[in-house]
Order: sequence, then structure tokens, then C-alpha cells
Amino acid sequence: GLETKTLWIVPGTFIKAADQATVDKLAQHRGIKTIEHLPEISLDPVLTQAVSETTAANEPNPQWGVQTVGAPEVWKTTNGSGVIIGSIDTGARHTHELIKDSWRADHGWYDPYDNSALPVDLNGHGTHTIGTMTGKNGFGVAPGAQWISCRGLSGKTGSSWALLECLQFMICPTLPDGTDPDCSKGAHVVNNSWGSKWYDPIYEDAVAALHKAGIIPVVSNGNNGPACATTGNPGGYPNVISVGAIGSASNERTKLAYFSSKE
Repeated sequence: GLETKTLWIVPGTFIKAADQATVDKLAQHRGIKTIEHLPEISLDPVLTQAVSETTAANEPNPQWGVQTVGAPEVWKTTNGSGVIIGSIDTGARHTHELIKDSWRADHGWYDPYDNSALPVDLNGHGTHTIGTMTGKNGFGVAPGAQWISCRGLSGKTGSSWALLECLQFMICPTLPDGTDPDCSKGAHVVNNSWGSKWYDPIYEDAVAALHKAGIIPVVSNGNNGPACATTGNPGGYPNVISVGAIGSASNERTKLAYFSSKE
């Protein structure tokens, strides 16, 4: 039979790998208003040149990026204590020394692909971004915050239904097996380092649901520069905090990076 999934965060039902005959049959059903094909969503590419330019940044403590955004000055007032940060990415290596103590294990992990009981990260990007947000020893901007994670990307790509399921998880986290949803344990802010190169309204309802739940959506605007009109989706939505990239330790730290996408 067909593999289907229905979510409450957006209207409609998802069908995985439906063939043309199935689509044609569904199109004749009076109760179905529209049928849309949902493309795969990509992880923001990591540029080798950009990484090599920041190699020297591994020496200072705090890291150059943490210093550049002024986090050490903010730590005099708050270090993120009491804040739950949600990560929708490639997953997380929860045993990593910089983030292992800040994982909120209770209703803190969901994997819509493999239903793994504990956090996994077969790519490393999710672990990296969580470290940038909550890492200890000068690596993270909010070392006092806790994190929860949902594996929205499997490798370098992800399905729209998995990403939407992860957005739903951030509002009402569940146990790893998908049971016991508890909206009192939702994230306060959600980081999304993924997107498409074109505009698509598919995530508009989900972003609106995050706002209604009091959750701040933060989205990468992409690494597809330097041309204008390269900001992806949902990073180009007007109601998200869209984040670009700045220079490296070896050049002007506050200058827009050449590869950062732009409106």
C-alpha cells in the first residue's frame, strides 16, 4: 500500500513516492482540492574555501565568530540559561564533549526517517550548528541554553514531509517513538540551516504555527551568493529571522561573505 502521513501543522496528507497512476486517480476524487509535488530540500552547502579561511579561528577562545557577534559582552547579563533551542538539521552527536551536557533528553529527539531512539548525525552539520549555538568552552554563543533536535535532513537532503514533521515536533515535542506529545516542552527558538533555491509557500502555515506558539524561527538565507535574488525558501519569508554569513578570521570579520545569499 501507499505510505502516507498526515500532520496537524499543515493541511493535507503526504504520500511518499506516489506513481503517476496514483496521482491521476487521486486527481479525480471530489474531496481532493489540489495535488502538489514536493521536491527534496537541501542542506546549505559548506564551501571548502570558506572553511580553510576560518581554520585559524580554532585557536582563540572564545571563537572569532562568538567574539564578532558580541556574545561575551552579552554573557555579563545572560548566557542563554533557561532557553530551549531547537535544531532541525542532520541530527546531533549528543556525546560530543561541547554539547553533551546541554542536551535536554526528555522529549528532546525525534528522527522521522529511522525512528532512532538516541540522537544520530551521519553528516556532522547538525552537531556543528548546535555547537555554534550552545557549545561550551567559547564555541557557542549561548552556552547556558539547552538544545533539542529533530533530524529533518538525511545526509545532504531532506523531504518536505520530514522537515514539516520536525517543525511540528518543535511545537509539541514527543518521545523518540512519536508518542506522548507535550507542548509544554516546546522550543523557544528554532534554527533551520536548510532551504531551497526557489520560493514555495509550503512552509508558510508551519512558520505561522511557530509564531502562534511563541517560537522564534531562525532560517539560513543560503550560501548561493554572490548574486542578488539568491535567498532561498523559507529563508526569504518576511516573518522569519533570516541569517547570512560574514567574513572569516583571515579577512574583514564583519564583511558579508562572498558566498552568502542575498535578497
